[in-house]
Amino acid sequence: MRAIYLSLIVIVLSCAPAFAQLQKLTREAPMGERTSMFGLYPYENENKKVSFAYFLLGPENAQAGVNYPLIVVLHGRSGHAYGAWVLADQVLKKGLPAFVVVPMMTEDVVDWTADSFRRQDWEKSRPIDHVAALTKKLAADLPIDPDRIYITGYSMGGVGTFGMLEAYPDIFAAAVPICGAWYPEQGAKFVNAPIWAFHGTDDKSVPVQQTRDIISAIEKAGGTPRYTEYPGVGHNSWIYAYNEPELWTWLFSQVKNAKP
Repeated sequence: MRAIYLSLIVIVLSCAPAFAQLQKLTREAPMGERTSMFGLYPYENENKKVSFAYFLLGPENAQAGVNYPLIVVLHGRSGHAYGAWVLADQVLKKGLPAFVVVPMMTEDVVDWTADSFRRQDWEKSRPIDHVAALTKKLAADLPIDPDRIYITGYSMGGVGTFGMLEAYPDIFAAAVPICGAWYPEQGAKFVNAPIWAFHGTDDKSVPVQQTRDIISAIEKAGGTPRYTEYPGVGHNSWIYAYNEPELWTWLFSQVKNAKP
């Protein structure tokens, strides 16, 4: 436990100058009342032109010498991260310890995969590029198992989950996109990725056909993604998905570079 706290201190100290430049956090409680369980830290990229906040929660009763999974949770356009709420409230207390990180975009960012930082960063970087950089930094600074890093999100975060997996397949061991979407013509890129997708049939914000199309494309390319569809459920399918009895056990069982 002490080693984890020391690592967290290193992160805070190395990022301290960014606090002065960090925009006011406009999404104060992304995990509702569970937000207080998370630490709040700043991220700043190398050329110091992009900065944002992220919430981080570590495993309870962590043991020295043990590396833990990391779950990256991408919030929806509203800024809420229900998956992290569930993780904080249930999973970490049921024998599945892990680190959970929730990057927080400012309210003007409405797409994880668009060139949203084009006015600040001359490289026209996307939010997911900086989430990937943050993920790599946490994996280097904390006792995190590099073969058990996972990505999930819903709505805007569901689209971002596909985007992260497409752009950075070497980072993630598995993905859980909920009421998301992606380009069916890129289905072959996800053939080897463990994916469990969810969607509600009555979703008026992100039509269910979008998940059907990308899942079908992955299957046609030879992949075997899991897909759960909720009849009569609207855009709030994440409430059902994140409370699926098998979900977290399945996710934590996915290991990148696993030995046969």
